[in-house]
Amino acid sequence: MLVKISVAAATVVSCWVVAPEICAATPPFGSDWITKDVCADSSNRPVAADPYYPCPAGTTQRDIVEGEQLPYINHDQPGPNGDHPNGYQRRDAYPVTDLSGNPLVVNEFDFGYFQPYFAFEAGDGDGYDLYSIRNGWVSATQTRDGGGYSQTFYGSGCTPYNGFVFFPTSILSTLSPSTSGSTTMAIMDDYWERNGQSWPGVCNAFSNFTRNKITSWEFKPQFAFGGLNGAAVKYIDTIISSRGYSNDTSFVTSGHIENFYFTRLYGVTRWEAWYPTQQNRPPQAVVTCNGPNTTVYQGIPMTRVDCRDWSATQVITPARHPVWPVPDLNLLSNFHFSGSLSPWKTTGSAINAAVATSTTQADKHVFYLSLGCRGACQPGQMIYQNIPISKLTSGTPYDYAIAAVAHGTATGTVEVSLNQVDSAGRILDERSFAMTVPATVTTVGGSMTDAVSVYRAATFTGDTRPALAIIPGAASLRFGIEPQSMITFDIIDAWVMPRASVP
Repeated sequence: MLVKISVAAATVVSCWVVAPEICAATPPFGSDWITKDVCADSSNRPVAADPYYPCPAGTTQRDIVEGEQLPYINHDQPGPNGDHPNGYQRRDAYPVTDLSGNPLVVNEFDFGYFQPYFAFEAGDGDGYDLYSIRNGWVSATQTRDGGGYSQTFYGSGCTPYNGFVFFPTSILSTLSPSTSGSTTMAIMDDYWERNGQSWPGVCNAFSNFTRNKITSWEFKPQFAFGGLNGAAVKYIDTIISSRGYSNDTSFVTSGHIENFYFTRLYGVTRWEAWYPTQQNRPPQAVVTCNGPNTTVYQGIPMTRVDCRDWSATQVITPARHPVWPVPDLNLLSNFHFSGSLSPWKTTGSAINAAVATSTTQADKHVFYLSLGCRGACQPGQMIYQNIPISKLTSGTPYDYAIAAVAHGTATGTVEVSLNQVDSAGRILDERSFAMTVPATVTTVGGSMTDAVSVYRAATFTGDTRPALAIIPGAASLRFGIEPQSMITFDIIDAWVMPRASVP
């Protein structure tokens, strides 16, 4: 990836003057149970250490704050016989503020089958969970993975929260070995990306809510995490949230339970999937968590068929944080090209841009942008979207990226840019990168092309524009995609996301 930078004279103003909606929100009560901790030095900067051990002398333990780099990563247990000593999946939990000013916690899923951690690969199942604390409940608001793609969890009244609940924050002040409880909340899971919808999906009075799933929780002091294949055993207090059980007779034939283990040290530290044994689902071929793989729940024999334990850690020097696609942070409208190109625009007559739909068995109904050139590709001819300068914050870094796959068999190149422009469209400064877009990628499911799945074959590439200095006369920040090869590109989505600055 090649990056070019040109900066003109600029002015810097505070977060609250330009765009208060993207300033860091105050974390709500209970956030320390869904956010990872770090060790901070006397200047309050995170140091390269795992706070479990505990923090080094001269440092203090606290939650990671918005905009900070990751001084260490959490990953699942190492494989047997020296395979994947740093695990197969990274999961790191950190706070963000969405574009409406609401606090969220991002839990990144990052598989390391073929590429090192920090490279987003949809074909390997990379994605996220988004957690929220609203009205006294901790809940998952959205998820993205390689099976269901992007989803939104709606609660009663079509709120994008408090459907997929974990536990109430009211229990946190008096936790003891006897702390437990349960509830039933209405939930509707909208697979908006595979349903051919725009983000965040569709919920209305006609939506089909599930109202019989029970969520329960209990507090377990000093639960033993880790301990597989040489990984350390870590004894940590945890809140275990179990969801999915129902008294419906169909549960034993088609239901299952998911267990989430929350710790104040790392956020979600372990996850399990349990199925009624009579469904004849085999237990894991490769054990990934300690403990038994069978149990009895509500009188029903159950088998653990999947599990992840992210209590293992790896110190990162220097600290870093990847560009990661999170819809709630995206400043672009219609970033998934869902059914139309509006408000995207093109320059020049050589650009050929159209909305397309992948209806393969894997994708079902995934929208994307089909982009190419008529005749020879001309410099400066692109599809673009202008972000009003009023939505930006001077001094804030911005991540920008696309996910794309080359249609056919040939690899191609596109240029992705993020430039300040004046009201006449003249470029005042520029930053861009050249992205190599392959037609075939290697995934855990084998070689992948857009004929099988546009989503899973896409390569995600991004760059971070350093602290933005707004130039006098700038009217917009223009995000552009410029094809530079005479082939057709499938563009899945596009991203411009603020990255909080640490004071």
